[in-house]
Amino acid sequence: MQSREEFGAAISEGWGHFFAQGIFNNRAESTAYYAYYKEFQHPFWVEPLDPPVVFETFSQWRWKNNTCPVAGRGVELDWMGFFSHVFRYNVNEYKYGEVGSIFKKACTNSSPTPCSGSNLALTWTKLTNSVSAAEFGFSLDKRNRWINAGGDYGINL
Repeated sequence: MQSREEFGAAISEGWGHFFAQGIFNNRAESTAYYAYYKEFQHPFWVEPLDPPVVFETFSQWRWKNNTCPVAGRGVELDWMGFFSHVFRYNVNEYKYGEVGSIFKKACTNSSPTPCSGSNLALTWTKLTNSVSAAEFGFSLDKRNRWINAGGDYGINL
């Protein structure tokens, strides 16, 4: 949950955790909880917490930025929070199909080769360029929801 990974791997893991927490939470509520099955190192405690560890998924941990900042990497905890935020019930919420299209466009425009299998040649820049594409017709507020959440959750580097 808190390890620094390749950007694409962190996205995949964060997506899985987001999807799992979504099954047990109401996206219209102001909180959402997730029970994690491994040790969890809370930033304010010396000893890690033993599983299961329950925490609020909308928390802005910015784990990568605060504990292991390396460009081009990601942390699934941060991505889970990001996805929880952009899918949260709101006039500017994202739908599953929209996010799929955003990622597909970002991958299609990847160089040297498109994303496939373990080659998740994604970057935050490619994702923000994709979400800003005119073909999607997202309002400025909706685009900003995505872009600002990147900074809020520490996945934009």
